[in-house]
Amino acid sequence: MFRPLLVVVAAVAGTASGLRFFVTPEEHRCFFLDIPDATTFRAEYESPDTTDLLKSEIKIYGPSTSGDDEPNQVPSVTHTLGDKGSITYTSTLAGGHWTCVSIDTNKYVVPSTTKMRFLLKLKFGTSNEEYANLAKREQMNELELEVMKLRDRVRAIQKQQDYAQEKDEKFRSTSESNNSRAMWVSVIQIVILVITGVWQVHHLQTYFHKKKLV
Repeated sequence: MFRPLLVVVAAVAGTASGLRFFVTPEEHRCFFLDIPDATTFRAEYESPDTTDLLKSEIKIYGPSTSGDDEPNQVPSVTHTLGDKGSITYTSTLAGGHWTCVSIDTNKYVVPSTTKMRFLLKLKFGTSNEEYANLAKREQMNELELEVMKLRDRVRAIQKQQDYAQEKDEKFRSTSESNNSRAMWVSVIQIVILVITGVWQVHHLQTYFHKKKLV
């Protein structure tokens, strides 16, 4: 179901470069993000081939609630797109998130040879427009706004570092567990070989005694 066009590394203060690609009725394009919970990212897009009878849609899938590495099969966000705009999403669970773009064939009849040009940018954190609206609403001056931006960025970076450390510790724990299991498998194999060897020696000794060869 999920065919990644690109694995995008989650950099809280950074922005993924503009991704240009085509979507067709038979194939959608998916992008993978591994991010902590409570992380906001925006999918900014341009779809110049959009018309009243030809539209694309975007779906965002969060991680499975069962705790495994598989994505949730039910999208958290499904949105029919215009020719230009953005979709904002805040993760509720840590883990892999998929952003998938496809042609909307549920509402529109589309020839199989159709191709739509698409430009997608994935950005993290609060947008400048949202900061400007917040500053206006809270009557904040420019210095206070810049301090808030810096504070939010530091918090986001710290959260990303904590998440990376948590994943590293989990990976180390899994590796140590696998190594321990592999060691015990080797020990069991050696014990079986020793027991088999002792039994063979005992069997040969008994056989030779019966045949009076020794």
